[in-house]
Amino acid sequence: MSFDFATALFLAALITGVIWLADRLFFKPRRS
Repeated sequence: MSFDFATALFLAALITGVIWLADRLFFKPRRS
C-alpha cells in the first residue's frame, strides 16, 4: 500500500490546522 498511515495522519493534521487558522483569523472577528 503506497498511502501510508503516517502520511494520512500528517495530511489530516495539516488540513485541521489550516481550517482552525482560517476560522480564528476570518470568522471569529465577525461573530464577536
